Amino acid sequence: MLFRSVFGLKTEEEAGKALTLLGLDPEDRAMRQRLLKFREGRCIMRDYEGNVVQMQVHVANPGMLQTLDTTPYREAEQHESQLVDEPSRPDGSSEI
Repeated sequence: MLFRSVFGLKTEEEAGKALTLLGLDPEDRAMRQRLLKFREGRCIMRDYEGNVVQMQVHVANPGMLQTLDTTPYREAEQHESQLVDEPSRPDGSSEI
């Protein structure tokens, strides 16, 4: 098994699938509830030897958070703000 980590989730269904991904019991209600309560940086990690641990991740470079963020609604907001913030030339083209 490879290294895997699962951060906070929003639904019971997502939590059950995440536990399956980690090789844990998807019916474990306590673990599902724990995942649903996790906030930024908190996760369950399983290493290549099968060890499972709950951990908190702190990113030293705040700019890295934006690079690593895979939350779909945040990606859409980010893209929209980039479209609004990009200066354009009189002919409508961007400076890129």
